[in-house]
Amino acid sequence: MKRKETANDKLNAHLASRLEELHQEHPDMGYRRLNDKLRHQDKIRVNDKRILRICRKQQIRSNLKYRYDGCTRHPGIRHISQKTF
Repeated sequence: MKRKETANDKLNAHLASRLEELHQEHPDMGYRRLNDKLRHQDKIRVNDKRILRICRKQQIRSNLKYRYDGCTRHPGIRHISQKTF
């Protein structure tokens, strides 16, 4: 027996299609940055966990695995224990 489609089901379907569009434009974005785009561009405020669940269901994943321009570690800086004083 099929249940009636609720407002949450409709919102999830809308979010899934919008996330697909955003992922086509920005394949390097993960679910957190996609959620930020939804908040700022479309004024849609939903929980990160909902976006994560929809992304997993639609198999939307970021193409960028690691970012190498982080601010905490640089290749030229050694740890304090390796410095000679």
